[in-house]
Amino acid sequence: MKEIIISLIEKDLKNNQLLNGLYSIGLTDDDAYTLHLDMIISKLMGNKNVSDSWLAYLEYNS
Repeated sequence: MKEIIISLIEKDLKNNQLLNGLYSIGLTDDDAYTLHLDMIISKLMGNKNVSDSWLAYLEYNS
């Protein structure tokens, strides 16, 4: 399970890097290509309910 979580986090980071690169050259996707893996990762780590405040924290700090 730990390997799956690490792999998902790595993929999410790579996707965000690619999207940031596109954004830096003026191309935006309006969140169409955001993977939103935070919910999946949270559930794999045992969190049954992810509060809105946790998601707001993630969005604010990303």
